[in-house]
Amino acid sequence: MPSLITRFTGRRSRRRLLVGLLATTALGATAPAALAATPVSLSSFPYVSSEDRIYASYTNYTAPAGQIRVCLATGTGITWRKGIEWDARRRVTNWWGDTEFPFVRVASVYLEAENQTNCMTQPVSSAFNTSYETNYDSRRNGRLVFGKAKVFGIYTQMYELNFDRYLARGGRTYTFRWAEDNGPQ
Repeated sequence: MPSLITRFTGRRSRRRLLVGLLATTALGATAPAALAATPVSLSSFPYVSSEDRIYASYTNYTAPAGQIRVCLATGTGITWRKGIEWDARRRVTNWWGDTEFPFVRVASVYLEAENQTNCMTQPVSSAFNTSYETNYDSRRNGRLVFGKAKVFGIYTQMYELNFDRYLARGGRTYTFRWAEDNGPQ
């Protein structure tokens, strides 16, 4: 009987592993977290990169007071999966008593066809958390992470927009219209 090491280092096993990885990614798996999203600001839109064009706009007094609405719309010809994930900061004290401020996913919206719109609404504290004391505003900022399906359908985080105290306004609706995707697919 061959040893466990030789069973998984043979040519056949490598082929099975490759086929398994491809099958997993084809079913919509998410890319590894090591691939960090590119930081962008609201002024970066619509030209966030050479491969994507995303138009950003906002209107005041269109969401409930104390809430922020974020909408994603797709333009004509957009066929692969696009999405926005909303992460909020939370204050956490770890086992050793150190305070950390990790991001926690609070909402997400995904679209997979052209000319669609979908929205999510969250309290202002998900965008800019003022419920705890900290010396740095960056530890209060929430973020929106824009992503899309790339090669083999792997959903990849592409751009990161940090909410700060100026973007986090109650009653505001942000609309992001993904108009072009010229990247390698």
